[in-house]
Amino acid sequence: MIWLAAIFLCAVFLPTLWVRWVMQRYAREVPNLPGTGGELAKHLIQRFELDGVKAEVSDIGDHYDPQERTVRLSESNWSGRSLTAVAVAAHEVGHAIQHRKKDPRLQARTTLVPLVNVLGQARIDPTNAAASRDSTHGMGRKFWQGITDTKAGRIHFDPARSAGTEGAESRRTDLLCRSPS
Repeated sequence: MIWLAAIFLCAVFLPTLWVRWVMQRYAREVPNLPGTGGELAKHLIQRFELDGVKAEVSDIGDHYDPQERTVRLSESNWSGRSLTAVAVAAHEVGHAIQHRKKDPRLQARTTLVPLVNVLGQARIDPTNAAASRDSTHGMGRKFWQGITDTKAGRIHFDPARSAGTEGAESRRTDLLCRSPS
């Protein structure tokens, strides 16, 4: 049973670690690259005639937002002239192409993203041993206290409420829980 768990963990985490290593390795600027990640994103949007899709710089990381029909790139990938910058730009525009074609894989991913985002912010309180035995399946009561509303297909998550500590970040995250239309 332990071997099965170890194999599962390796299958889940090793590819992610490898991708991060490769992306970091190729993040070096290549001065003679003909354009930046942002320029490539705009070019691909125009080339594939993705009407209504725009590209912009983002503070929250690289992603395609199907609700806003926007490819968002971090500043380093938007203005970067590296293999990583152009690969990330092409990848995110690929999601816009999937969206136009109504690819069921993108719709499934879009449905799961809010759940993954919320679970990724889960904090387990090791001082509250009882929380690991309650109905939250080991995630801790404090995490679930941060979820304030699930009306109209939205989950509102407040990390400050979840953390229950002084100085905790007090931004509120609204996560959409519906497929793109």
